[in-house]
Amino acid sequence: LPVTDPVEATYALSAKEMVEHGSWLTPTLFGAPWFDKPVLFYLLTSLSFRVFGVSAVAAHIMPALFAAASVTLLFWFVRRHASAKEALYAALVLGSSLQFLVLSKLIITDMVLFFFVSAALAFLYTGWREKEQALRWTLAAYGCAAFAVLTKGPVGLILPGMIFLAFLAYKKDAAALKTLFHPAGLLLFALIALPWYMFMAQQFGDQFLSTFFGL
Repeated sequence: LPVTDPVEATYALSAKEMVEHGSWLTPTLFGAPWFDKPVLFYLLTSLSFRVFGVSAVAAHIMPALFAAASVTLLFWFVRRHASAKEALYAALVLGSSLQFLVLSKLIITDMVLFFFVSAALAFLYTGWREKEQALRWTLAAYGCAAFAVLTKGPVGLILPGMIFLAFLAYKKDAAALKTLFHPAGLLLFALIALPWYMFMAQQFGDQFLSTFFGL
């Protein structure tokens, strides 16, 4: 598809500038720092530009790959906890849903966010079901939540966190909170998600904080 939507064009241009200027931590737009979203989606798009060249095709590759990864993740999750037949049906329903197909073709953060939030929830639930490996799956979930936060901000942690806490409340499983809030998981999240935010706050101060968290 051609890049005609102004939002898509903004992401593509910012990633193009990252490649041209070698500015891998600070997204820019027309040469000025751009605080609209965290850095991960811009980095992924710039990586596609580096490999395939700057083009509309290269700009659309990452959302499509994360859409494919999301369908694959759903198939794995349902197969693990139900059956292969139900997993196939689930994957077909998701992969053929109109909004999902549209988002898989747009140069915006939503599909990347969808994958990491879905993965965080899938891993949290798997850890809840498979108690002997609970910490391992919880760590994987925190890692995915950290990448979600680097994709679209705090919603990447708040959304899966609120959903899973509501699930535990419904199941009346307070004991699972000990694993959910394990220090190792919180530390892993901080190590992945916080350095970029700390760098930007140090570099740009209130300009970054008020624009990113305020506006």
